[in-house]
This record gives sequence, structure tokens and C-alpha cells, in this order.
Amino acid sequence: MRDTLIWLTLKEQLKRSDDTVPQILFATEDTVFIVKEENRLQNRLHESLVYELEKEGVSRDSVTIRRKLEDVIEFISTPRA
Repeated sequence: MRDTLIWLTLKEQLKRSDDTVPQILFATEDTVFIVKEENRLQNRLHESLVYELEKEGVSRDSVTIRRKLEDVIEFISTPRA
């Protein structure tokens, strides 16, 4: 139930955003949310959740996944073009 609550809250926040392409940086190691390939977790949102976002008119690029705090810090401190 906790995973569902997190996901519904994340989606609602994206839908309420005033940004053209809203952005959420989501830090989790929960395999419910992350793609797992060859027994390794990837920094990608699970495809079923991407489908759910797109069905509701939210871009797949709206959610950035990072698994560790160090990865979050690196992501937010790296300048974007």
C-alpha cells in the first residue's frame, strides 16, 4: 500500500505542476519503481509506470530516478544544457 501511495502522490504532483514538462527527482531503490535488467537495477522508471504517466498526459521525461543519495547529489549539482 505504501508504494501505491507514493506513486499516486508523485503522479498528482506532476499533474498539478505549472511547468510545461514538470520534473521530479525520485530517489528510491524499490524494484516496484525501477527497471531491473540482468539482475542490476537501472536508473529508469519501470515501463508500466511510464505507460501510466503517458496515458494521463504526463511526459516520461518528467521523472528522473536515482537510487542512492550520492547519485541525487551528483545529479542536482551537475549543470544541465
